[in-house]
Order: sequence, then structure tokens, then C-alpha cells
Amino acid sequence: MRYKYLKQCLYISILTVVCTASENNERAISKIQSYANDFKHNTIPTLSDYHDAGVLNITEATLQKTNLHIVDIATKNTPSKYRYNPNQDYIYNFNQPTCKIITLPLENNTIHLKHFIPVKNESLFLKIVMSHTAMGTYFSPKITLDYKNKLYPHEFETGMNGIRYINISDLPLTKDSKIRIDRMFLTIPNQEVELIHCKKPQLKNKTILVIAPHPDDAEIASYGLYSKYADNVYIITVTAGEQGGNNYGSIYANPIEQYKVKGKFRTWNSLVIPLLGGVNIEHCLNLGFFDYTLASMFRHKKGIAEGSFTHISDINYFRKQNISSLARGLTGLANWTSLVDNYVYLLKKIQPDIIVTPYPAIDIHPDHQYASVALFEALKKAKINKGQLFMYTNHATYSEYYPYGKIGNAIDLPPSFKNDRFYFDNIYSFTLEDKVQKEKILVLDAMNDLRPNIDYYLKKEDYLASIQSNYSKNDKDITYFRRAIRANELFFIVDIKNIYDERVMSKLLAH
Repeated sequence: MRYKYLKQCLYISILTVVCTASENNERAISKIQSYANDFKHNTIPTLSDYHDAGVLNITEATLQKTNLHIVDIATKNTPSKYRYNPNQDYIYNFNQPTCKIITLPLENNTIHLKHFIPVKNESLFLKIVMSHTAMGTYFSPKITLDYKNKLYPHEFETGMNGIRYINISDLPLTKDSKIRIDRMFLTIPNQEVELIHCKKPQLKNKTILVIAPHPDDAEIASYGLYSKYADNVYIITVTAGEQGGNNYGSIYANPIEQYKVKGKFRTWNSLVIPLLGGVNIEHCLNLGFFDYTLASMFRHKKGIAEGSFTHISDINYFRKQNISSLARGLTGLANWTSLVDNYVYLLKKIQPDIIVTPYPAIDIHPDHQYASVALFEALKKAKINKGQLFMYTNHATYSEYYPYGKIGNAIDLPPSFKNDRFYFDNIYSFTLEDKVQKEKILVLDAMNDLRPNIDYYLKKEDYLASIQSNYSKNDKDITYFRRAIRANELFFIVDIKNIYDERVMSKLLAH
């Protein structure tokens, strides 16, 4: 009782910091207290929750920091890298025509595929019940799938229990084969497991539009995919990405000048790095909006946004670097109306069959969320109802450390729970060949903002050793080199026609 009372007091203290302008503090405190009292069965408070409770002055940035404190307190012994309780089942609904489920026996840590006949390039996931051992409370539980003498490692959250969905799309499965499971810090009972296989979408000869909220998002989420279909790919980056770390502070004493230069170089990155993947420069465009402003633009539709670190409000400041003739049709100011209108213009000009874009309910970064919200508005405004959305996350809602495990591992399905299970019409795991994974390392390193501190270049070790030592030690590392250099790239597919269904939209925008 004493701990419970202390926890509630801490909640109230945290909330007081962001509630000074609240219209109803009592209601807001009650909301957070109820979350503290039943953490396992409540979802993390969203921006809407705070606004509904009268906390009108909270921003997306404050929301993330506040919720991190809330989860740290509510989980008590759970590491702060998780914004959820890992001691619960992941829940997914695969009741779609594109997905089929078969049941297989898991006995003595071996799965016999029996009469399953795999189809080339289908996406495959195993639904397995697991629980951590005592050591799994402190160290990441792991399994290694041993298939035809090749090992496929997967890692999970410390303290995890329940259902998990393991991505085995990169296993070259054959009929009547067996998969051996080696465990570390895990218990896996004998059980009937589900093998979910999802139909491969058709990408050949399709026009693909990649939406990147910032320079590098296209590469992190989909370099493998877009480089394979480069001839038919367009990449539209929404912002200059000028905020963030003071990367060049030692060169530019004036911080405003430093962030202007950073935005200039990151804009350049967004236009030329796709050329390494074979994308035509004519198909690359940066809209020149300002980093971390999309949410405020959404709330104040016609107000002019200004770069927080640069104090620039001229939309052409970064946009003028564009080379593509598509830039001639870009119009407007640094506001929401112009963003939507520019999307409409580009959608009509490009006429994409597939649009790769962040999934707002799974990606916690507000620029990622609202880059897609603007896209949804533009699709409706342009009355487009054909095609597919391939939705990704680069900043997973429940943990910035997802996907878990080391560089080169597969990306398993992200946390999804009863109250907010993610909507999709299909799931696609695009497998990256080893040579593409290696190339992706160099592509990310070519990005000015992702390249690590120059000190690592000065070490007397080769490049790969530097990458391995810096980026793949364990899942405590949040750099994109660990999280993005993977055996696959993962996309939740939504048919564009379904965004006209308000029930679907509520799922896509759940967070």
C-alpha cells in the first residue's frame, strides 16, 4: 500500500509539470492515477487523452517525455526502454484473405513443417508462446532457429512473457522440413504453433512513391525495397531535417548558422543518396518544410511555421536545392494547407500504385505521424481510392529500441495489444540479400546526420570492425545501424480505398 501511494504521488508530481494551464486538473490526475493502478490493462496516455482531460498546453515532445516517466514508475522493475509491460501477449488479427494460418506441432523445441508447401517470397510468421527465465529478467531472451545448418537469431524484451510473432520470411523453407529452436533465458513449452503466411504483393512494373518525413527515413525503412524497383521509384522528403544534435557546433560558433548548414546538407542527402540505389534524380524531391513542425502546422492550418532552431519561415530556403522538374509545381507557404496541396499535385503527377509511408499508430515521431496524416487528407482531396499504402515505423511507439536484437537479425512484428491492435490488409516482409544489407550500411553512413562521431574513423581498426563494435553489441543501442541493417524490411499494407472508412482511420491514427 505504501508503494502504491508513493507511486500515485509521483504521478501527480509529474503531471503537475504539464498541467499548469489545465482547465480540469482533477480530471487529468484521475486519468493518470487510473493508469498507475492498472498498468497492464491500460494503454499509454495519448495526446488526445491529455487534451480531453483539459491539459491543453502539452506538446508531442512533452508527451513523450512525460509518458516515459509514467511507464518507468508504473512498471517498477521494467527497464525504461519499454513504454509498455512486456509481460503480456502480442495480439494480431490475421483474418484477411491475403493471410492463411496453419497449425504445426512444436515438440521438444522442434517444429515439423509436415506437408506445408512454401510459396516463394511469401511473408511468414510463427506465433509462439514463450516465457523468460529468471536470467531473462536481466538479459535479453533469445532464440536461434537452426534450419539446414544455418542459424537465424531473434531477440526479445527482458521480462517478456506470452505470445510473440517471429518473422521467418528469410528462411528458405522446403516441404516436410524441420526447424530446431535453441533457447537462451527462455522457456518454450510443447504446443501447437501457428504459421501465418501472407501473400506477396505485386511490385513489378508498379509505380512506387516513398514518403520520407526527414532525409534518411526512406533509406532506413525501405532502401532494399526501393533499390530493387528503382526504375519506378519516386522519393519525396517532407522536411529538411535541420533540427536535432549540434553536429557542426565545433565548426560554426553561431548555432543558428550551424542548423542552417545542417538543413542544407541533409536536404542534399535526401536528393542524391537515392542515386546510390539507382533512383533517377528527376524522381527525388524535398518539399523544404521545417523539422518538428508538422504537428503544429496541423493544429494551425494556415499559420506560417518557422524552424525552431533556424527561425526561418521561407519555404524556399531549403526547397530551392531541388533539381527535379517536379519542383516547378510546388507552391504555397510553410503551412498545412500548402503541404496537403503539394501532396495532391505530386499524387496527380506521379500517379503511384504503391505509397510507402509511416504508420501513425506505430511510429511515435510527430513528423512521421503527420506526414502520413497530410497524405491521407491529400488522397481524399484528390479522390484517389486505388492502390496500396506500405506503412512502416522508424520510431516504434512502444520502444525506440525496436526492432530488438543485433544487426542482421530479422525484424519481428512489433508490440500490439488488445486495446490498439494495428489494422492491416496484409503484411509484407521484404527480404534483403546479404549484399544489400552491406550496401545499406554504406548508404546510411553517407547520411550526414547518421554518420557517427568522427572519432570512430580515427581508430586503428577497419571499417566493418568499427561498425560492429559501435552498432551491434546489443539492443541497448538505438542507432539505425543496429535497427535498420536487418534481414528484412517490414511493411503493413493497407488498401487506399479503406482509408475512407472511419473505423479504419481510427486504427491508423490510434496514437
